[in-house]
This record gives sequence, C-alpha cells and structure tokens, in this order.
Amino acid sequence: MKWNERGFHMTTLVRKWGNSLAIRIPSHIAEKFSIEQGSELEVSVEGQAIKLI
Repeated sequence: MKWNERGFHMTTLVRKWGNSLAIRIPSHIAEKFSIEQGSELEVSVEGQAIKLI
C-alpha cells in the first residue's frame, strides 16, 4: 500500500464469487469507514475508474 496526496494506492486480486467477481477490502480500511458484512455501498464508473461510495 502506498500513500499519496489523495490518500493511498494498493493492489489487490480479483476473485470469483459465485457468478460474480469480488475484491477484498482490508480490515483497517473497513474499520475506518465503518464497513461491515452486509453494508451497502454505491458503485460508480467514472471513465476507466470504479469507485465505491
């Protein structure tokens, strides 16, 4: 994980989950944003970026 002026950057693997694909959110990031199992996140696509809100 690398920190920069906008926050941090990290690399993670995409895994198969049923018929979908999934990524893992590291626990320290989940805790910082109060994300837990069952949390609802908004997914947006902006250009070539996928954002979770």
